[in-house]
Amino acid sequence: MRSILGTFQTLLTLLFFAFVLSACGGGGSGSQSVTVESTEDISLTITPDNLELALNQSATVKAIATLAKTGTTADVSDQVNWSSDNIAIASITRSGKTVTVTPQNGGSTRITAELDGISATASVTIGNPLTKIVTDPPSKSINDGSLTEIRATGTFSDGTSKNITNTVTWTSNDETIATVDKGQVSALKPGEVTISAIAGSVSGSTQLTIAAAPYAPGRMEIEITPNAILEDEAANASVLARVFANDENNDLLTSYTVVFSEQTGSVNFTQGEITIDSNNPQAETEAKSTLAGEYMVSAAVPDTTARAQGTLNVVSSFSEVVIIDSFTAEILTNKETSFDIETGSKFTAAILNTSNRSFNLLRAELVNGQNVLDTADLSGTSLGEGGSTRIEAVLDNPIQDEGVRLVFHLNDPVTTRQFTVEKQFTSP
Repeated sequence: MRSILGTFQTLLTLLFFAFVLSACGGGGSGSQSVTVESTEDISLTITPDNLELALNQSATVKAIATLAKTGTTADVSDQVNWSSDNIAIASITRSGKTVTVTPQNGGSTRITAELDGISATASVTIGNPLTKIVTDPPSKSINDGSLTEIRATGTFSDGTSKNITNTVTWTSNDETIATVDKGQVSALKPGEVTISAIAGSVSGSTQLTIAAAPYAPGRMEIEITPNAILEDEAANASVLARVFANDENNDLLTSYTVVFSEQTGSVNFTQGEITIDSNNPQAETEAKSTLAGEYMVSAAVPDTTARAQGTLNVVSSFSEVVIIDSFTAEILTNKETSFDIETGSKFTAAILNTSNRSFNLLRAELVNGQNVLDTADLSGTSLGEGGSTRIEAVLDNPIQDEGVRLVFHLNDPVTTRQFTVEKQFTSP
């Protein structure tokens, strides 16, 4: 048995996780390389899941995959297969990650996103053509670093009107001055800017004048340390928010409130609101949770552009932080041999630390059933923030398959868990 080789390298992510197995057959059968994707349980959703469009109004949708174990999400719009139940009512096209639903006729249908046997659907209703868009307010003056809302009301060919703020396309004619998302405008610097709501050939606009406010909050940075904790009331993460004035050469002029939040309500804060001022322009609180998952922690000075987000991973054990894909697969062979796995077969596996804390590795093992075939001593090896380690094992002799796996052992005083990776391949 050749030694297991340990090296560090950057990994390519597929959906959520990076894990590659290579299998090279020997014994005169030629070589082959097989890449196997993650089989972790995922769910798929389309957002928005209910579209109500005018006949002359297209819209974009996304496919979001969620890992059941941790709640981790990823935009997989460019990886799924898209279809419409009735292309005579609404067609669907994709360019990269941009997926567009285009009305064809009035009526209702459903669109579907499918990925490796997993699917999600969304309803689409096509109504009367849109004839007019009115934005409210038509004009407004606001301060640099502030937020403001603009509402879009659409009038249709039958004379009816309704709020279409969330279904139109919003644009700014100068995104260095202000940006807009679903009607919410972020003022970035002094100047004049036009914010438009567009649906097909129909549009409406608001004129904004942005005044200088050099001492007001304009930007925030957030730091979560550590960003991976156990689902235990005794385990805390520090959440630090630093607030900067619009003119970062100046201090804040008055006091402001920083509000901490997490959308699902699963993360608790020792202080949800903290007052800051020029003498202490930062707020720090402790976060904890008793429910494992990946959470987006937010901090903001209300009604300003001073806001930021950071990820907090809450896990049952730290074996969930160093991400590993584990699965089994049947080994097939057309060789007349009593051995399933041939000489020269190669196993390669890697683990990736996605947290901002370090973990110490003890050893890696190539195991077949209950038998340890080879061991690599990893003592003294630290898997730091964003670090990855890759090991490779090559068979010097054929073996019967009794469940080959690569096992990483982690030195962790809290959970004393090991990371187990089961990888097999299909030989010719």
